[in-house]
Amino acid sequence: MSLDFKIHITTNEIIPIVHVNGEIDVYTSNELNQSIANVGEQNPNIILDLTNVHFIDSTGLGVIAFNAEKCRRAGSALCVICDKPQIRKVFDASGLSGKSVLVVEEETEAISAIQTRGGSNDNN
Repeated sequence: MSLDFKIHITTNEIIPIVHVNGEIDVYTSNELNQSIANVGEQNPNIILDLTNVHFIDSTGLGVIAFNAEKCRRAGSALCVICDKPQIRKVFDASGLSGKSVLVVEEETEAISAIQTRGGSNDNN
């Protein structure tokens, strides 16, 4: 179990950002899934910041893919910020990158990608 796993949530403009620190694996994926679900209840567009994640397994990928699909069906988007080549390779190798999951390197790219792909949500 990863003792350094932490999640905190901020908002940039109107899009919530779920910041993840540590490892995303079978032990931590449920907490990540619940956090994304809670955020999604308030705003269907979500940015998932993985810049402080140093490991992700197939369970973590499954959680992200599941939530990206939920966002897509709702007409919104989930975008992942990932600047570590070793983590990005996992998204690329799985086929998730670019298809169901938007993967970018910076927060400004994530905001732009969500506004373009998922549309902005002003909670009208």
